[in-house]
Amino acid sequence: MDLTLDFIRKVVFSLTNQFLFTFLIFERKSRVNLGMINLIDKFEHLTSHATESEIKAIIPAEDIEKLYNDMAECLDDIIELLRETKNIYKFIKDKGINRVIETNLQIKNTKLRIRFIVILKILFTKAPTSTKANIPHNIVDDLLDMFERDDNLAIKAHVLDVLNIWLPETPKIQARVMEIKGLEPFYDQVAKLDTNVIKTLLGLFNKILNEHLRERNTKIQSSKADLDKLRLYQKIGLIERMSTPTVCNGLLNIFEIMWNVSTDDNKAIFNVFELIKNVKPFCISIFRGKAKAKELFNKLSEYVNDQDNLHLLEKYLNLTDVNLVVSGYLREIRSGTMKDEF
Repeated sequence: MDLTLDFIRKVVFSLTNQFLFTFLIFERKSRVNLGMINLIDKFEHLTSHATESEIKAIIPAEDIEKLYNDMAECLDDIIELLRETKNIYKFIKDKGINRVIETNLQIKNTKLRIRFIVILKILFTKAPTSTKANIPHNIVDDLLDMFERDDNLAIKAHVLDVLNIWLPETPKIQARVMEIKGLEPFYDQVAKLDTNVIKTLLGLFNKILNEHLRERNTKIQSSKADLDKLRLYQKIGLIERMSTPTVCNGLLNIFEIMWNVSTDDNKAIFNVFELIKNVKPFCISIFRGKAKAKELFNKLSEYVNDQDNLHLLEKYLNLTDVNLVVSGYLREIRSGTMKDEF
């Protein structure tokens, strides 16, 4: 008898779980089937209610949190729809960037912030041209503020992923970044980032530096548009900033961090070797005579000249190129009077 009851309980429990699972799937599909326009409308309604309630303190804090949870759920449904490319263009056409993201990025709720940035990553990844054409430029201000001030490392990483797609070949946004923040906040955050995020940051910096070198070295401007473009790059002034102590010392600190987090079988610093190579003409006079620079490039020289490391170096880099750059740095750095100040 006991065995029969136990069997019945197990069957009932199993059927109940199956029913709940089916119900949750059905409910999720029903929510998603609201369509993009309705989801955007729903999110706007929730946002308005949450904002008004918080300002007027008309409901308890725990109820505000419940509203934030409902908003996060709505964003999850939007993200689900954005898996299909056709819905990305619907989202953009229905002013989703403005109505969902632009007006709410300053909400200091981690769950919502992460979802906002995930939506931006999807848009930039799957429809970069349309997204760049429709996104309000002031959104970059809030993204930079998050990168600089939000303590959540996942948010910093997501923001950097968005900037890594948005900033290259978009000089108007680069100009806004330089005018509002400059480069300093990026250096200041490096110590808080993990190795992969630092690599993304330095990779972005290198891409933009190459872009500016290309545009500034173009000899012929065949049209007024080309001339206006050149003037914009000149206005940004990245090349001029590259020779300043602030930029070069900031980069030297980052290179040192990358060396320190390296392991014997994964020298992280060599993932940014191209940047080390590219900044040499700008920074070598500032590195000259610095004890910290001499110490770093001595270590690099020892590493690249160690026969046991050749297999790893050959796997990722051109050995001749590496030796020329590192030995060139060392020769120049040693030629100055040693100094420690920054």
